[in-house]
Amino acid sequence: MNEENKTKKRGWVQTAVIIFLSIMLVLTFFSNTIMNANLPEVAVQYVDSGTISAQIRGQATIKATESFEVVMQDTRKVRTVYAKVGQQVETGDLLFLLAAGDSQEIETAKQELEAAETELQNLKDSLENSRRSYQRSLLEAASAADYTKENRNIQKLREEISEKTKERDELDFSDTALKTARDALEEAEKAYEAEQKKYDEAQDALLKAKNEAKKAKERFDTAEEPYNEAKSKVEAIEAERAKISSGDASYASVQAARDAYDAAKAETQKAKDGVEAAKTALETAHILYDAGNARVTAKAEEMIIADYEAEKGAGSFDTDFPAPEHKTSYFNMKYPTYIPAAAEKLKDTDTEAYDAYKAILAAEQAILDAENEVKQAELREQSAYVTYDDAYDVYAKSNADSSEYSRLSRELNEAKKALEPLETAYKEAQKEKNAKDKAVEHAQEDVDYIQNGTLAAASSKKEKAQTAYDAAKTAADGVQTKYDTLTGEIENLQTQLEDALFQLSEQKKSDQLSKKLKDLDLQAMRSGIDKAERAVEKQEGKVADAQEKLDALAIGAEENGLEVRSDVNGVVKTVSASAGTTPQKGEIIATIEVPDRGYSAEMSVTTEQADRVTVGDNAKVSMGWWGGSDIQAKLVSMRADPQSPRDKRILVFEVTGSDVESGANINIAIGERSRNYDTIIPKSALRSDTNGDFVLRIITKQTPLSTRYIAERVAITKVAEDDTMVAVTSDLSYNDCLITTTSAPISSGMQVRLADET
Repeated sequence: MNEENKTKKRGWVQTAVIIFLSIMLVLTFFSNTIMNANLPEVAVQYVDSGTISAQIRGQATIKATESFEVVMQDTRKVRTVYAKVGQQVETGDLLFLLAAGDSQEIETAKQELEAAETELQNLKDSLENSRRSYQRSLLEAASAADYTKENRNIQKLREEISEKTKERDELDFSDTALKTARDALEEAEKAYEAEQKKYDEAQDALLKAKNEAKKAKERFDTAEEPYNEAKSKVEAIEAERAKISSGDASYASVQAARDAYDAAKAETQKAKDGVEAAKTALETAHILYDAGNARVTAKAEEMIIADYEAEKGAGSFDTDFPAPEHKTSYFNMKYPTYIPAAAEKLKDTDTEAYDAYKAILAAEQAILDAENEVKQAELREQSAYVTYDDAYDVYAKSNADSSEYSRLSRELNEAKKALEPLETAYKEAQKEKNAKDKAVEHAQEDVDYIQNGTLAAASSKKEKAQTAYDAAKTAADGVQTKYDTLTGEIENLQTQLEDALFQLSEQKKSDQLSKKLKDLDLQAMRSGIDKAERAVEKQEGKVADAQEKLDALAIGAEENGLEVRSDVNGVVKTVSASAGTTPQKGEIIATIEVPDRGYSAEMSVTTEQADRVTVGDNAKVSMGWWGGSDIQAKLVSMRADPQSPRDKRILVFEVTGSDVESGANINIAIGERSRNYDTIIPKSALRSDTNGDFVLRIITKQTPLSTRYIAERVAITKVAEDDTMVAVTSDLSYNDCLITTTSAPISSGMQVRLADET
């Protein structure tokens, strides 16, 4: 047993060792791949020897050294274009045909000539006017001084002052009418304010009545609901009790009495509805009456005033109406009684106002009739209820022996007892509601009476008094305005008179110097005439110059003709004018290259590159991708590049050869000749820092499992370079491997992996 366990243990150990060694072997074989996956990847090139050409290379465009510009001699429309870009032309070939007619320059010259002639005519007219003025002044100087006109004006001013003073003194400045109108207005305003106060008080009373009516209505609604419930209960018990002996004759009497009572209640409600309808009709009548109200009240006021004046004249106001309020008191007392009489007065003259007033009376009577009908209906309703109650008592006695009937009768009595206080409260609330509604009606009637009666009359009277006062005030203001106007006119005339007298005095004083002053004026006018004559002569010269300019343009246009021809042999390079356009005078409409004067090309280089070449150096020329050409170029001049004058220069080459063609693009190379160098490296391998230029060389190290690559820094010194390669001196050897690009930043001593290894 023990031997078997030992054998199993040794087998397990052997298996574990084999597995461990297998794993280590696999890791050893793949260690290079695992490590390389984390190293920076680099691309490399080898150190070589070879030739470097340190030349300046660039592109340029060939163009002719000399070009002839075809310029418009005057502004004309182009009719036909014969020249085409690239066309070979000779001296005298037709390039353009111009439209006939005057050019713009000739039109402008004509306008200038017309303006000069117009100005000349204006100067001549001015000179002629000056001469006439001079002659008139000579005649006036010869006439003697005459003051008849001044004296006549002075007399006229004095007469006008006298007339306006008389008119002003005759104005009436009495203000009695204005004072009377003001007193009447104040009295009317006081009466109106009193009536307005009454109206406001009536409005307040109406509002108070409405509020109280609203509260009574709320109390009525509160009492009505429990009353209706108790009443319904009584009626239900009565109906249930009636079923016990519905065949009894006394029950039929009860039913008949109840129907009569319900009918009487319906009649009462109908009568009440009639009252509301009559009130609505009264409101409508009042609305219709408003249109004629002013006329009726005005008529009533007229009648009251007439009676007032009559009684006042009889002296009956000393005891009845103490002054000064007697007139207002009289009006307030008489007004209600005079309205009907006033309406009757308008029966034949103002039927609209009369009919409206009668409609109000009829509506008021209809309300009274409807209210009386309500009272009669309520009496009939009460009588029907008594009959119903008596019939019910007879019916109750006939069924007194029934136990069910007795029970229902007891319940009915209890229900009626419960109904009694509720009915009392309901009727009191209804009575209070009706009373408050009536109070609202009375308050509204008071408001309407004051508004449409006394207040309207007071307002009308106030308006009339205001109108009378305004008229009196306007009249008084008119008189005052007239007085002020006349006073101002008189003062103005006085000033004019004083000025006229002073001017006449001064005129007489100055007449002694008048002749001398006129002589001076005549001298000045004579001098002005001489100056105007010289201006006319000068303008005549301008007219002659304008005419000469126009003639010269006409001769030039005739000599130039309408044909534009070539003055040189060459090739048309540009045509800027087209048929139908109108080029301006001096505008270039075409350019012609003259091949006989040779071709040139220009190339922009840096200032450092320009310092490495010399005027007279020959350059290599190639064309396009194929490169071959017999074109030769020679550097003939250098100048600053206007795009960057401090950093760049433009090299100018003289170009020759059978392949030379204006507009062709060429490749130019100029500078030192090619030389052989022992050590050249690609520019992509070149690096630099604060310590100078250097490269990173690959150092190979062999290990038992793989090859490792280490980056090593090697300092260099540049000797020569071209576009892609650099010749250097250093410790590098032929076929040394240099790093050109990396997948991550590296430094000297770091391990890397080559791009073609995994």
